[in-house]
Amino acid sequence: GREKLTEKEFDLLNYFLKNRGVILPKENLCKNVWGLNFQPTTNLVEVTIKNLRKKLEDISGKKYIKTIYGEGYLFISE
Repeated sequence: GREKLTEKEFDLLNYFLKNRGVILPKENLCKNVWGLNFQPTTNLVEVTIKNLRKKLEDISGKKYIKTIYGEGYLFISE
């Protein structure tokens, strides 16, 4: 069976969908998805994005979340 999204993965996906086509810095995601001030030492965002990417790719075979080096993440949908 398919893995279900965790609550935070769902929240993250929902936030990406509301901001399609907008580059979202990690600081923005920390604040708006987790309600936290960004801590440069945390990899919370990266780990959740990695898990969400894998689950979305397993379901659809497509890559929706693009890393924009030095800027943040971009959700791409056709």
